Amino acid sequence: MIKVILSGSLTHFADGKSSLEIEASTVLEAVRECVDEFPQLAERMLYGAEISRKILVYKDGVDIRLLQGDGTVLEYGSQIKIITILTGG
Repeated sequence: MIKVILSGSLTHFADGKSSLEIEASTVLEAVRECVDEFPQLAERMLYGAEISRKILVYKDGVDIRLLQGDGTVLEYGSQIKIITILTGG
């Protein structure tokens, strides 16, 4: 199992849940699993078939942009943290 931690406003779109336990082999699969469970997250977490630039994703504390991006492989027990990027003026 993979633990996904949702931070900030994302919990509002996941029925108040701040964490989920899912099955996934890559970061992109994990994000899609979250969206499958809570479709309201799609607009915030996906841009077409890719992970949205509106969020930052960390695997076991490391930014996935420093790893293999959305193709980063997940192992049993991995933890993903998804953070929304604040925008505005």
